[in-house]
Amino acid sequence: MASPGTTSSEMFTPGVASILTPVQRVILSSIMICICIVGLLGNTIVISAVALSKKLRCVTNVFVVNLATADLMTCLNIPWMAVASLSEGGWTLPDWICTTCGFVLMVCIGSSIYTLACVATIRCVVITGLPGRCKTLYTPPKICAILVLIWTVPLAVATVPLVSNFGKLGYDVKYSSCTWDTSNPNSENFSKLISGVFYPLPFVIITYSYFKIYRHVRRHSRAVASILTVSSSVATQQTQDGHNATGENLAVIPNNNGRQGNSFREKLNKRQVDVTKNMFYIVCAFVLCISPYGFSLMYIDSDPFIPYAGMFLLCNSCINPFIYATKHPDFKKVIRLMLTCKFSKI
Repeated sequence: MASPGTTSSEMFTPGVASILTPVQRVILSSIMICICIVGLLGNTIVISAVALSKKLRCVTNVFVVNLATADLMTCLNIPWMAVASLSEGGWTLPDWICTTCGFVLMVCIGSSIYTLACVATIRCVVITGLPGRCKTLYTPPKICAILVLIWTVPLAVATVPLVSNFGKLGYDVKYSSCTWDTSNPNSENFSKLISGVFYPLPFVIITYSYFKIYRHVRRHSRAVASILTVSSSVATQQTQDGHNATGENLAVIPNNNGRQGNSFREKLNKRQVDVTKNMFYIVCAFVLCISPYGFSLMYIDSDPFIPYAGMFLLCNSCINPFIYATKHPDFKKVIRLMLTCKFSKI
């Protein structure tokens, strides 16, 4: 590794040049700055909301805060990526800054991805499991252990280049970024390691969990709707036979049952639609933001697409607050009070 005073511009590998044009550098840097601003604002609001509201301090939101923290740290390092992208002559600052940036980004993005998988698992247990099962499974010691694991996995992956020659973190001339040096002989294998650890398992967990939630809600909705239909039919038959109502009430009771049944069915349908929408947003955000980068690392011919896939990956750090916070009724209420400076009502 380079000494602290060494710059990457002094260490260029002969024959290696950036694949980005000056215009592309400016475009990518502008996108990164926008992601940084939105992400810093959104994730700070999420963390502050949980800190200010006792109602939001629950098991699931421990992971939401962890997610927001990882995304916040990612956004804090994005400006260095913008500087690297605009540095046509190479990285002119001390090399350790770029190396540290690449290390922190890898750890935080990896932690964010695994936190998404944990949130999906917890929601699946809460919705499809037995009442009270979540409290039994997710005790404080177990939550701490899960959080440690969430950070340990990406930390271990990011440490590999620092303790071996299996890849090298720092300024990459080819993509003008603070990630890892693609001119290193083991760069391709290191890319596959990152893609293999950070993508397939979380993707399977998230997809399976939300599919199971959807199937459970759909089955439950049909079962309750069926019970309502049978109950309504029995009540109607009884009133017609005169067992439970006088002639004056014959027209009233069936109509009320029908109205109540329809109203309840409408609520069930709305709930099912809302759950489906949330699942759609979550899975799509994961697929759209993380999949392009995961796949591009696995294919050698994807070089021109990798910088743009990286932008999608960084976008995940500013989209998460909107999906996991603004869609939540309690979060929305607290955030609205925060933005209107009504802190006494939180």
